[in-house]
Amino acid sequence: MSLRISPDILCRPVTEYQAAWNKLELLTIGNFLHIEDAEAVASFLEGLADRDWAVSVHPHHPSIYTFENSPENAETLQAAIKSASAANARGAFSYHFRRHEPAKSDRFNFPQFLTSEPCLSLLTAVTGLDLTASVSVFCSCYGPNCFLSTHTDTGRGKLAFVYNATRSWDESDGGLFQRLSLDWSAVLATVLPTYNSLTFFRVEGNGVPHRVLPVSPTTTKKRLAISGWLV
Repeated sequence: MSLRISPDILCRPVTEYQAAWNKLELLTIGNFLHIEDAEAVASFLEGLADRDWAVSVHPHHPSIYTFENSPENAETLQAAIKSASAANARGAFSYHFRRHEPAKSDRFNFPQFLTSEPCLSLLTAVTGLDLTASVSVFCSCYGPNCFLSTHTDTGRGKLAFVYNATRSWDESDGGLFQRLSLDWSAVLATVLPTYNSLTFFRVEGNGVPHRVLPVSPTTTKKRLAISGWLV
């Protein structure tokens, strides 16, 4: 199946999105995909076995950032997560979350969808950026205590995106996306990862500071998403 943008979005004047985008070069569009397509993406992510989610963690190993989730790696993973959490506590760049590639199944191809004419046309019209291709499109899963500390995406592309696929998530679960000021001193926007929403923001040049706050240690939910960049 080919993923489709919700017709409600395509029927709205693009100027509405442009006005919101121009405030911060950051925008979240809710109910982004057709209901059936959003269901297909969510079901795929929910159905992935635990072993299919690799563990992305930094810092630990000088050149390896993603580790296979296997019993043989249990000791390494425990040490890596501890190292990343300690780095985050002292304010250093660090992260701990789960990752799966590719971002497609036998029912849909998300990288292909991103470069489809309807999607590229909408994002280009809203942002004013000349977008032609996607890079590093991957699935992410944030469970209890997972986080991504403040950083920029310098060199990644022009536009970063996050498609949110968790069916139910609220502020008490943590894991909120935040966009910071260029001097890293103030939070300019906080975004709840609402089901079937697409958040995108400009990252070309020197990038912009942003982060994912730690997920609550007591939540039983998984923060599921598909992320990447467009160039």
